Amino acid sequence: MDGDVFDEIKSMVQMGEPKKIEVIREILKVEAAQPQIVVLRLEKQMSEKVCYEMPTKKMASHLKPLHVSAHFDRIPVSRVLVNTGATVNILPASVMKKLKKSSDEQIPTETTVNGFVGYTTRLKGIIPLQVQVGGKVRMTAFFMVETTAHFSALLGRYWIHESMCVPSSLHRTLQFWHGDGSMELV
Repeated sequence: MDGDVFDEIKSMVQMGEPKKIEVIREILKVEAAQPQIVVLRLEKQMSEKVCYEMPTKKMASHLKPLHVSAHFDRIPVSRVLVNTGATVNILPASVMKKLKKSSDEQIPTETTVNGFVGYTTRLKGIIPLQVQVGGKVRMTAFFMVETTAHFSALLGRYWIHESMCVPSSLHRTLQFWHGDGSMELV
């Protein structure tokens, strides 16, 4: 597994001093995407460059957000939104029951987040979870909020960058680079 969740939490939150963080609060409801996993082994000299296929008009004629299926602490979770417009990872408080987590497992915080329409929301806490998308597994800190979002979790830029991930809402895929030089398309 990559990274240390406590380093991640420390870098995102300063305990004792509220910090405002931009995050998308409302997302349009769409059908769940069905991910496909393809693992490609690339030549050593090619492993640093990968291109997507040229999109067709049909591929470009949707406005659907990029949803994937994942496992959080080995429990399957669908409708996980991958969003480059969000800085942090968000977990709706309602998902805690599905993950069999109690409020004792939350790290308390006084932090607030701002939605794109300007609403300020106080966090319920921070919770570290092991997240697996395709073959990529890493500990990830989630900010828990009380929300009626149309997603089970939101993976923001922090997770995207730490996971060496290139999301494409146009192609409806994620590209991951692994330490051995392989690339995975989910």
